[in-house]
Amino acid sequence: MKIDTIEAGAEPKAPNGTPSKDSVHVAIVNSDAQALASLDRDLRRRGFDVDTYSDPQSALNSILYSTPDIALFDMRMQESDIYGAFLRLREHSTVPVVLLTDSHDEVD
Repeated sequence: MKIDTIEAGAEPKAPNGTPSKDSVHVAIVNSDAQALASLDRDLRRRGFDVDTYSDPQSALNSILYSTPDIALFDMRMQESDIYGAFLRLREHSTVPVVLLTDSHDEVD
């Protein structure tokens, strides 16, 4: 998965390419290690501060504590209750969440 819709330089970077103190903090929840690494790499390259989680429960605990600016949840996670974690997050936080899915079904 590659993020091409975010313009390069959309967020400020320090001269060495690391996120600046003004960068956006993104939490990514995805059990696919390759997709997680790709998203992490692409977002960091664009200057975002990124936390990655392969387990929804640990993500939920950290997101509630660290309050990122936005969270990306991969809804395709089969081995865990990602939707339940999302609902529990909603009970305690208003952090914006983007639900990622590859479903072509409108109901999903």
